[in-house]
Amino acid sequence: MVRRNLGLPHRLISKNFNCVIWVKKISINKERDFIENYFEMERMRYPKDYLIDKKINLLKENIEIEPLLFFVFIENAFKYGLKSENPFLRMILKTTEKDIYFSIENDDSKISNSTKYKGLGIENAKRRLDLLYPEKHILSIHKKENVFKVELQINLN
Repeated sequence: MVRRNLGLPHRLISKNFNCVIWVKKISINKERDFIENYFEMERMRYPKDYLIDKKINLLKENIEIEPLLFFVFIENAFKYGLKSENPFLRMILKTTEKDIYFSIENDDSKISNSTKYKGLGIENAKRRLDLLYPEKHILSIHKKENVFKVELQINLN
């Protein structure tokens, strides 16, 4: 069996998963660190010419959120968005004084209808958001042409 040393990203991701078990909320900075490490780890799996882009702009950093709030959307984008002739994945996470904005989009051209969106991840994420942020979030999930896009806005007031 060949074992690959994933090094620091793997250890930090493991640390964040442990955090989910023991804490109810984490700082947005810890969520950012988790996302950055997850992207770094996933990038190792794909050719360098694949467009994998993330932009994180935290104008307000003293925000606490539930751990792994965006993870199902990120994981799905990597799982489904990089399997075509024109693979791409773009993610934005930003905060303002009033809200958190997250979006992720990926190529959707090569996913067969038989494998599309059958998992429970997105449905569970919707339920989780309804429980955690009732009347304080807007989740938009749509496909336009060959692009699958998720947008989430959470009101902090």
